[in-house]
Amino acid sequence: MLFDMPTIDFHTFWMKNTFIPLDVIFLNSNFRVIGYVKNNKPLSLNPISINKKSKYILEINAREINRHNIKINDYIEFYIK
Repeated sequence: MLFDMPTIDFHTFWMKNTFIPLDVIFLNSNFRVIGYVKNNKPLSLNPISINKKSKYILEINAREINRHNIKINDYIEFYIK
C-alpha cells in the first residue's frame, strides 16, 4: 500500500490491525528510497520510523526488500494497469 502523506515530515507508522509482517519503505517526493524498516511484527504498536523526512510510505510484504535488493537511493517506479 502506498501512502501519500499531506506534508514532507518525520512520519511514524505501526502495525495495529495488520495481521501479516510488512516491510515499510520511506520515499522522498521523487520516489527515491530514503530509508526502510524490515519485517515488522504483526499487530505491534511499536513505532516504525526513520530519522529522515519523507513524503511517501510504501508497505510491502515482509522480506520483499531483500528479495528485490532494494537499497537507499533506489528509485521506485509505479505502473497503473
